[in-house]
Amino acid sequence: MTEALEPLLVRHRWAQDMLGLGATKYWQLVKSGKIEVVGTGSMSRADYASIKRYVQKLLAEAQKGA
Repeated sequence: MTEALEPLLVRHRWAQDMLGLGATKYWQLVKSGKIEVVGTGSMSRADYASIKRYVQKLLAEAQKGA
């Protein structure tokens, strides 16, 4: 049985799709620091762990409000 590896960095378009966001809202989150970006040479990628933290925060806020 092999264990699935979790990505460390993901393409921005993939992050947008995963979050169900358009480009404008996604880049607002990046600019605000809620989603971290790592530059690797001439390209950049979104930090997958920061995406998960952002979603966990949203879920926690939703549970407080419920």
